[in-house]
Order: sequence, then structure tokens, then C-alpha cells
Amino acid sequence: MSDPAGSQSVGDLTGADIAPGPLSLLVIYTEQLEACREFYSGLGLRLVREQHGGGPVHYSTELEHGLVLEIYPGAPDRSTNRLRLGITVLAGPGVPTGRETRTDPDGRVIMLTVAPGAPLSVPGRTEPLSPQDLDEINRARAARGEAPLRGDV
Repeated sequence: MSDPAGSQSVGDLTGADIAPGPLSLLVIYTEQLEACREFYSGLGLRLVREQHGGGPVHYSTELEHGLVLEIYPGAPDRSTNRLRLGITVLAGPGVPTGRETRTDPDGRVIMLTVAPGAPLSVPGRTEPLSPQDLDEINRARAARGEAPLRGDV
């Protein structure tokens, strides 16, 4: 993400008359980019492949309230290390709801909540998996003996 046009250093804000706004960006660095893409897609996140200029290929999705979650390739000088995330997805009709703890390929703990409320896709804010991405994920899931994802998830 780039800085807004005309941005400048704001200096020390200690004691300034400000109020915290919503979290707007969370970047996860991983040396297992495709495995993490598959894992987070399997949680219902609609990750989009991106590459800006000569930068690295990475995956991104926009969550509620404008929070952008990005998964970037890691390097020794670029690592997320330990992180615990709580992710809530809204389930459409017939999708089971509940809570469970999962662990991503890098060992990060994910507290997943599937809540009733709406289909997982939010028009204009997320994109569905492409047929190619879905095929790739399902091949990996089949190799592990897991059930395939449906194209309408």
C-alpha cells in the first residue's frame, strides 16, 4: 500500500488530541506462501493474487471495516514470527456455525468463529476464488485426504 498523496511525517503524537481509528492493514510474512494461501482460503477468505511493479507476488483480501489482510513471502529480515489471530466469517444458510482453534502452516494460532449472518462473499469487497485457484487448493487437499472445497463457498 502506498502513502496517501501529500503525506508527511506527523511526529510524536503522545498527548495529541486524537482517537484511535480501526485497524487498516495486517501483513503476514511467510516462507510458505502457497501453503498459507491455501490455509486462509480454506477459512473462507477470498485472497486475490497481487504484484505491484517489481515487488513480490502476494495475496490480499479486504475484510469488514476496510481491514486489508496481506500474505507476503517472508525472508530472514522480513518475518511475522508468532501471532495469534481471531478471524470471524459469516455463514450463509446451511453452513455450520461455531468456534474452533486452528494452526496455520507457520504455527500461528487462529481462533476461527463461523457466525450466522450472511454468505461469505461481500459484493464489491471480496472476489471469489478462480477455477484455477480452486483446482490447485483441491489437489493439495486431496493429497492430504481432505474433502474438496465447493466452488460456491
